[in-house]
Amino acid sequence: MARRRATSDIPDYLHDSPFLPNLTAEIERQNNIPTPREPFIPNPLQLLRTLVRWRNWIATVALLYTLYHIEWATRLHGPKCVDQKPTQPVELEHEGVNWKQYAYMQYVTSPEYLCNSLMFYESLSRTNSKADRVILYPRHYKNDSESREAMLLLSAEKTWGVITIPVDIQHKKGEYCKS
Repeated sequence: MARRRATSDIPDYLHDSPFLPNLTAEIERQNNIPTPREPFIPNPLQLLRTLVRWRNWIATVALLYTLYHIEWATRLHGPKCVDQKPTQPVELEHEGVNWKQYAYMQYVTSPEYLCNSLMFYESLSRTNSKADRVILYPRHYKNDSESREAMLLLSAEKTWGVITIPVDIQHKKGEYCKS
């Protein structure tokens, strides 16, 4: 943009210098004359950047919209397997199997392991497992008939037919033994 100078004593090659004050704009501002502004015309690179930004925003909004509707459709209607009828487990014929030769055995060293074993045996009884169920537990659990462990062991014997066998926990003194 060429700057006009009010003084004529400035050489022509300095009229466009950015270091000289714009005297014409100062005079127009003092006389309240608005300076004409050139209309902003973006170049092709600026237009392309704007379109890329809008494309990114539109893609983000479309993705969020899609995820939102997938989430709510799943919550309202449930997964597709809900509409299907449950399948029955395949009954395998094991006529020649002697189930007394097989057993599920759990080695219990703490009350937490005892609880886990009982949950395991409960799930075996729900699936009608034919193999025996055995728990090896620390001998001191049954000595105290009022303890929680003793009551859980008695319950397992009565409810799920678990065979309970007391054992001595073997470990070296002062050494932690993982079980």
